[in-house]
Amino acid sequence: MADRLTMPQTAMPAAGVRTPSADIYAPQWRNFMFVAPFLFFFTTLLVFPLLWGMWLSFHKADTFSSGNFIGLGNYVRLFN
Repeated sequence: MADRLTMPQTAMPAAGVRTPSADIYAPQWRNFMFVAPFLFFFTTLLVFPLLWGMWLSFHKADTFSSGNFIGLGNYVRLFN
């Protein structure tokens, strides 16, 4: 009966075993490496063409010229 009344010893992890709290201090760049491919494709396939189209909408651009800035002229012509 006396052995039941003694305090149980706390369990300690074996030497060399990683505990979950050790992952808190992992380098943050590893997290970014998982997100980097998505960010690359998101930027190249969505953000860049969207910004390029907005830039072109303020210019009188055709196939063979760099385009002249006309501001909202394209939108005025669109709605008139």
